[in-house]
Amino acid sequence: NPYPLIQAADLLCIPSQYEGLPNVALEAMALGTSLVATACSGSLEKLIGDNQRGVLVPVGESEPLGRVFLDRIADPTTWQTRSAAALEWVEAQHAFAPWLERMQDLLEHAARLRR
Repeated sequence: NPYPLIQAADLLCIPSQYEGLPNVALEAMALGTSLVATACSGSLEKLIGDNQRGVLVPVGESEPLGRVFLDRIADPTTWQTRSAAALEWVEAQHAFAPWLERMQDLLEHAARLRR
């Protein structure tokens, strides 16, 4: 069970060259853990949202990544704000009720197309 470790971390880093749907990012966001990731996919960009819910750095560049680590140490208040925004966003976008509503909308849309 990685969740206690993720929740205890000050920062979760995803230094990938590519991510599809990065579940570990969603898990960190849901656990209130600060997140930094490489700008390697549209899904991470959407999750992080213009550095509102975490920070994106260029793929393959270690210097910007290192600066983010130092910033997390130097400015914990900003990072706590990002983490809180991330948790709120995950609850609004990925909780069961919103997901169920989207599925219902898709089913209704499919039914209209069949008519």
